[in-house]
Amino acid sequence: MLSLNELQPESFNTLFPIVKNMSEALPLTSAQLLCAAACIQDEQGRYLLVRTPLRGWEFPGGVVEPGESLTTGLLREVEEESGYAVKPLRLLALMSNISSHPPKLIALYSAQLIGGSLKTSAETPEVGWFLSEAAETLIQHPANALRWQIGRAATETAQTGIYHAVYTLFPFELIEGKYY
Repeated sequence: MLSLNELQPESFNTLFPIVKNMSEALPLTSAQLLCAAACIQDEQGRYLLVRTPLRGWEFPGGVVEPGESLTTGLLREVEEESGYAVKPLRLLALMSNISSHPPKLIALYSAQLIGGSLKTSAETPEVGWFLSEAAETLIQHPANALRWQIGRAATETAQTGIYHAVYTLFPFELIEGKYY
């Protein structure tokens, strides 16, 4: 019998010939929808924000697709929504929206700009760089405002730790929120 360390994709297919790959064996559903967003600050101290018709101004990010890691989904979403390539630096927060169906788990990262150029998309008709005072007035959605506060604290005050939040929308209520 093979140990887990010895189990390679080829031996898996030999042991279980009916299953071609694990994605066929496992359902692609989750108890929570995984999302990732990035707090990106440039050398001038401006933050990258995107505007969506539904949620208004926010950090770029979105749903992690099946088969993607959180950071791979983050890289794809930032590029799709803003045109920029980034390097994830640090996990800032894990936030659970327990009122959506399915519930959403959002990972907020700090990220460094490494390439690309500003572009809009059908999903994000406006994209821009904003100083913190302007960004704070633009961000109106309560969950986006919470992410903004966490990202700003991490970049401007060197807040350490990972923030964990549990909240509901309509009305917005922060049920739990603290740094670990």
